[in-house]
Amino acid sequence: MGRIRKQTITQVIMTNVRSKLSHINHDSTRKQYIAHAKAYIKYCRTVHGVKNFESCISYVQEYSDHLCQQGYSASTVHTYMAAVCAVWNIKLDTIQKPIRHTAEYIRGRKTQVTGVNNDLNDPKWSYLVEFQRVVGIRREELRKLKGGDFAYDESGQPCVVVRKGKGGKLQYQRIDPDKEEFIRKYFDKVTKDERIFPKELFDNDLNLHSLRADCAKAYYFKTLEKINADSQYAVQLEQEIRARWKLYCTDKQGRVKRLRAKDINGWYTLRGKNRELAVSKGMPVRYHKMALLATSIFKLSHWRNDVTVASYILA
Repeated sequence: MGRIRKQTITQVIMTNVRSKLSHINHDSTRKQYIAHAKAYIKYCRTVHGVKNFESCISYVQEYSDHLCQQGYSASTVHTYMAAVCAVWNIKLDTIQKPIRHTAEYIRGRKTQVTGVNNDLNDPKWSYLVEFQRVVGIRREELRKLKGGDFAYDESGQPCVVVRKGKGGKLQYQRIDPDKEEFIRKYFDKVTKDERIFPKELFDNDLNLHSLRADCAKAYYFKTLEKINADSQYAVQLEQEIRARWKLYCTDKQGRVKRLRAKDINGWYTLRGKNRELAVSKGMPVRYHKMALLATSIFKLSHWRNDVTVASYILA
């Protein structure tokens, strides 16, 4: 019988970490949390020589300060600390960290992307890019699409179905009915269980997120135009929003969360740095809430107007 290799201290601690995160069903989220927790353990072992999982809890605030001193952005510090706090069961809002300003988000806002094969206009990538210009989903979601992932939603609108979106959730991403035939051809070319894009189409540094932002902006302004042109369309759209909301916005007991009138009616007005960013880009400083919520739900599956404006409309 071969000898059983003794685990290192870090390996023992990581066993505890994985146990603490076992309830997270979404693979990429769990892997990200594990990676950030491992980085924190390395810090605790290197700086303080900790020898067990429990001892690591003493240096959480210190680690947050350390990340700031290393020059990490407020958003990155928040992301790293969210993982650490989740593992050691600490409320994130009790940890001092820099305030994140949505106006400082950079994802999808860069006009140039470093790396190779990053030209969105290169014919080599056109099969993928032209699809993304219409659909606007995440890179990993594009990668996993299969022939059976085209459907019509609860209101009869054509959609691309994302089986496991952010957080492992099912998403129905609407497409313009005028583009239905174009998009259907992608799905019709493969079998129900076959992926619609070959893996080599993702061997690049294309800024596909910028195209997702473009889709969101186009959808918002087109929806707003339709609302302004036809008062009955607003009535129809609200019914469709509430129908989707009823299906997917429920609490742990299965009860439908309340969609308040103030969340769907009126205008969403920008303030602070977001307002400054909008002015600098020549963009509006207020947005129609119903058109914005429709964009958030049907095009992005974010369900939040603030995220839609900050991360996509102002991208």
